[in-house]
Amino acid sequence: MRAHKTWVPFLLTSLLSLFLVACFGGHGGGGGGGGNGGTPTPKLRVDFTGGPFTAFQHGASYALMVRNKGDAATSGTVTLVDPPTGMTVTSIAGANWTCTLATTTCSRSDSLAPGASYDPITVTGNVTVDAGGSVSATVTVTGGGAATFSGSGSIPVNASSNVSILFGQYAFLFSGFDANGAVAVTGSINVNANGKISGEEDFKDPKTQFTAQFDTNNSFCQNLPVPATGSCTLTAGGKTVHYDFVLRNNGTVARFFEDPGDGPSNAGSGILIAQEVPSPNALTSAGGFNGFFSVQFMGMDGATPAARIGIEGNIFTNLNGAIVTQNSLPSQADVNDNGTLIQPANSTTPNVTGNFTPANPTVDANGRATMTMTICTAVSSGVCNIPPLQRVLTLAVYIVAPVGSTTSNNPGRAFAIDITPVPANATSQVLSGQFFWQGNPPPTFESIVF
Repeated sequence: MRAHKTWVPFLLTSLLSLFLVACFGGHGGGGGGGGNGGTPTPKLRVDFTGGPFTAFQHGASYALMVRNKGDAATSGTVTLVDPPTGMTVTSIAGANWTCTLATTTCSRSDSLAPGASYDPITVTGNVTVDAGGSVSATVTVTGGGAATFSGSGSIPVNASSNVSILFGQYAFLFSGFDANGAVAVTGSINVNANGKISGEEDFKDPKTQFTAQFDTNNSFCQNLPVPATGSCTLTAGGKTVHYDFVLRNNGTVARFFEDPGDGPSNAGSGILIAQEVPSPNALTSAGGFNGFFSVQFMGMDGATPAARIGIEGNIFTNLNGAIVTQNSLPSQADVNDNGTLIQPANSTTPNVTGNFTPANPTVDANGRATMTMTICTAVSSGVCNIPPLQRVLTLAVYIVAPVGSTTSNNPGRAFAIDITPVPANATSQVLSGQFFWQGNPPPTFESIVF
């Protein structure tokens, strides 16, 4: 009977503790000593609620609640650290907590009475594992006069109930061919849980150019029988195109190609990358989309017959959205247009000029901005001094993520195509390419005008 009286309450207490802490298990000492003649101390524990999640779910969240199981109030700063695996955290916040996303930590200094709980902390992010995996976390709570508590647990990841595993907002870039010749397409799609698509795209072939919103009634994605694959139908500007895709990199990247059902004249491939749309004023704000970039474009020129053209270089954009020389480092590019070369006169002479447009340029809700760029032999006072030997680009730029992003794997990356209007009864160049941020801007990052 003595053994029975001892173990049954212990078992019930253990089960209750598991229930309160959900799937977290942990260790930590201290607390609970006052009733046995010891010094009263706080004892911190964490309740964990959330899930289950679905494969590659965007906007998944779980809650953490710190509570005091001891017999004394906390004193001093309490800090919680929660670095999960299987999820890219996009926000961590709680009322009266001071949280830092980069380190997934939160702290506060107000006292927590015995038996009381702090305001919950909500952790939100994008699941990066497929069905059968899990989002795991080890939460550590320190300070407040209590012994360190560390608990670990996991949330199961189930098969997605979404119509499409391609879910959320993605920037994309496509190049290929249609009946008119070379094709370049860039844009942003936002796929909801029903597979419906919103967003916009810029399209260009030698005879057609348009910027258009997707027809949400006729644009959608759906899964295919093979795991991690699907298809999307995009309708914009009066054109309907069908793409097949393969999801990669934990759902953050997809490779896609035009479905053969679109006919033998239509072929091409491209890439989609999970998009973090910057603020509208990103082009004129530090940490937005400015600084030192490498740029590269390929495609066909506007000659008859069309010939191949390639462009590669480095540019600086300042806080006015202008292409400039920065700290004596010039913006330069090389052009090879079917053997005709346009190159800077020397290593210190800029040969690229231009700017994001219009004045006081902004980024729309799809991450789109526009830019003019002129490449020649030399730039003087902001003007190309040899106009006959130059190439002028009017670009639609879709930003994948701002340079200051702490959650994207592609900070400072953007997709772009030339959207120069097609002349009447003529053909136009078709170019597509990318911007790649090269790191922090020079220390004296400022507005400079030639």
